Amino acid sequence: MSDKNNSICPLCGAKMVIRYKKSDGHPFWGCSKYFSKDRCKGIRAVEVKKVEDKQ
Repeated sequence: MSDKNNSICPLCGAKMVIRYKKSDGHPFWGCSKYFSKDRCKGIRAVEVKKVEDKQ
């Protein structure tokens, strides 16, 4: 799931990490500074690449 385009927070420039929604467990990119005193709330959607069936 790592992607260089999603590894930088669009709001503060910090590293993004994979987090999971409490409601349905769906992954998303969240800023690593979310739990710091600065409390950045930058998020991005995780791009899911579909694997085509080879038949």
